[in-house]
Amino acid sequence: MARLFQEHQWLTRGEGRTAEHLKEALPQEWVVISGRDLVHPSGAVCELDFIVIGQNTVFVVEEKSWRGRIHGDDRYWVLPSGESRPSPITQAERGARMLAGRLRHSVPLLRQTIGQQHFVHAVVVLSSRDVDVRVSDPRRAERVWNLEGSETEFRRVDAEAAKRGHSIAASRKQIVEYLTRLPHRPKVPARINAYKVTGKLDADGPFRTLLAEHDDGGKRVLRLLPVSGAASFDVAVHRATLLREYETLKKLEQVGLDVAPRVDPYFEWEDGQFLVVPIHVLPGRTLRGDRTAAEPQSGRLLDVFLAAFKSLVSLHDQNVIHRSLNPDRIWLDASGRIRFSDFLVSRLPDTETIAADADTLVPPDPYRAPECRVDPGLAEPTSDVYSLAASLLFWASGAEPQADEKMPDWQQDLRDRVTQAEYEAVKLLCQCLCEDERDRPTAQDVQKELRRLQTPNRPRARGGLYQPDEWIDDQHRILRLLGSGATADTYLADDTAAREHVVLKRLKDPSFYERLALRELQAARKLDHPALRKVRDIRPWNSPFHLKMDYVPGSSLDTIRDGWRNRADRCRRLLEQVLDALRYLESKSLLHRDIKP
Repeated sequence: MARLFQEHQWLTRGEGRTAEHLKEALPQEWVVISGRDLVHPSGAVCELDFIVIGQNTVFVVEEKSWRGRIHGDDRYWVLPSGESRPSPITQAERGARMLAGRLRHSVPLLRQTIGQQHFVHAVVVLSSRDVDVRVSDPRRAERVWNLEGSETEFRRVDAEAAKRGHSIAASRKQIVEYLTRLPHRPKVPARINAYKVTGKLDADGPFRTLLAEHDDGGKRVLRLLPVSGAASFDVAVHRATLLREYETLKKLEQVGLDVAPRVDPYFEWEDGQFLVVPIHVLPGRTLRGDRTAAEPQSGRLLDVFLAAFKSLVSLHDQNVIHRSLNPDRIWLDASGRIRFSDFLVSRLPDTETIAADADTLVPPDPYRAPECRVDPGLAEPTSDVYSLAASLLFWASGAEPQADEKMPDWQQDLRDRVTQAEYEAVKLLCQCLCEDERDRPTAQDVQKELRRLQTPNRPRARGGLYQPDEWIDDQHRILRLLGSGATADTYLADDTAAREHVVLKRLKDPSFYERLALRELQAARKLDHPALRKVRDIRPWNSPFHLKMDYVPGSSLDTIRDGWRNRADRCRRLLEQVLDALRYLESKSLLHRDIKP
């Protein structure tokens, strides 16, 4: 039985199961250390789930309790939910490199006996029995182990280290003493105010990131900034950075733009020791997740390209530059809407730049525009155009750019796989990849040209009551008028991006819209009741419609009332359902205002 050094209760069952298994299955001379931190001088934190010290070598263990089928490559793994996460192999290797450097610096005898030989191994341990990893990464065979049976692999690698002459045996005692004194990973609570903690993500620069569920049932990401006891970085700077992201997301929400996550009010926790910003989880999945699930169908590309640039134009209209778009920060939902996440390094008007800290907060990647690789402070709106175009071309083709290499030949790759209009759109996106940002089109230019390619002959609605077969934007075709009242016109429409029918409501009075927009319409979006139509989208007043809702097929009471006469049981059940829905609305302090047969 190995010696286990543990400080806190386990955050997940997977961590606890891994610790107990390693303790029971490894030899008694071995040491297992859980939950330690390595802090870089820049303030970046590398969290180590487990350190295992064998007789001859050291292991850095990244534990994952993910379930289901997992796809991915050497950069990102895509979970069954569609979320993409950085490769845990890369994370473990990063921790192993940092730990090896720290040990060489801190244990002089180790430098004398092992020099520059490899002695810290990176390992990913999968603690769930219900997991199927299908990742295209040559490191997988040697680096990814199932928990059950992992003790055999630990012993094998340890024995091989001795055979190669890479043993730490001479300095093992000092290594154990040093590693057991490493600072503990901060305790992860079961709850933070109204949020039940369900998991954690890896440290994001100076921030801790937790997965949580609000008491209302909604999923959140909690960003935590340690405020007290943080001598290794400037708390004031990082507090300002975190609040910049919060203010950006809040601003976008307040002006009615649905292109980014919403946020709950931030707060201080544990007597001011932490600043907490709760961020809603976006619906749908990332472009990488969507691409990994299935190759996009021909005929779909134009809709998604246009939806993406419409969202980018909306962002730029608010003078916000994202600066770090890539396929893992661009989200596509079932209705075809594109949203963006991770605004930590975004640039806002009239605010102090954080460009100097950008690489610490968001590591560079090959989707970043050339000028931003030199200096993120040089970002212009066309920098986002570059990153968005590259991300969309990856999504369409599956060919990913590599660091410090030329972009793939996306035009050649997609030439015979898409329609003629889509191929013209691909060529347009390739023009967005010019090295000189002054030679790239703007987001508005791209949007305009994509709209021309997509809708050459579509009849456009001109105002008044919309007519069947009219297009009111680039995505919705009117099927018929459902009703026209004093406050709104309601239409059945075909959502061509989602390939389904939806209900669109256009309000008539701008003052009525303004009274509703800030509170009741946003509240309606959160409603979840089987008798209430789900509100999918809320648009600004200058949009061709203001509410987008689920379409529920069926007949109104007005049309079926004669057939229900003398059917007391059916009428009573219906009345109970209606009253239950009204009680639900009342519990949310909302009024329907327009109930009729």
